[in-house]
Amino acid sequence: MDSAFWSYLKEAVGEENTEKVRDALSGPASVSVRLNPNKISEPAQDALARIFSVAPDPVIWSPYGFYLPERPQFTLDPALHAGCYYVQDSSAMYVGHAFRRSLRSMLLSRSVSPENPLRVLDLCAAPGGKTTDLAASLRAECGDSFVLVANEIMKQRATVLADNVGIWGDPSVVVTSADPGAFAELYREIYRDLYHFAYYMLKHAEDAKDAVGDAVMDAWASIGTKKKEEAFKSWMFSIVSNKCKA
Repeated sequence: MDSAFWSYLKEAVGEENTEKVRDALSGPASVSVRLNPNKISEPAQDALARIFSVAPDPVIWSPYGFYLPERPQFTLDPALHAGCYYVQDSSAMYVGHAFRRSLRSMLLSRSVSPENPLRVLDLCAAPGGKTTDLAASLRAECGDSFVLVANEIMKQRATVLADNVGIWGDPSVVVTSADPGAFAELYREIYRDLYHFAYYMLKHAEDAKDAVGDAVMDAWASIGTKKKEEAFKSWMFSIVSNKCKA
């Protein structure tokens, strides 16, 4: 790598950490997988030992992440195609760790139920590693009381995402392929009116914000059914109205 990069890194994280990065980049790439907790009925390490016939080392920031000593032929493994695990670099699993910390903090001040589920949007979701990690975390903390919308704007990548989410097998995950910029442009024109409408119905500022937020998530999940932009405003108002009456 360019010497300027190493100089910058040393200045940013110190010489000791820079040497750790050098060692990591010069060695062989690690192999790691993340188990699907909803498709195993035994302790995670036991499940991996059964699937791969090895004793795996845990990824310390992921409760279901493990390192394998070598890379097997994943494509020939029925357990992969059954969604029992997802092949993912251990560094990518840190996103799930950060999400779990935020999720647990948020749930201390908010209750969820099947009637009032937590709604989460993964806006750039393909190929599905982050989405399946979030789904497992939400399932563990919220039970059935969540909806995870996984979006990928590129149609070909959205197909891969849909395949991986389907194999993972969580019924509370919805896959979409919508343009967030187009949606934001339409929403920007009416969000104040939506909030004022919700506040008029609910007489409470926070409840009005929640109703509009929930309506946006519902709208995003089914935006592909709308054919005419001019129908967007009335459609959004009808969703908000239903949220306020629930």
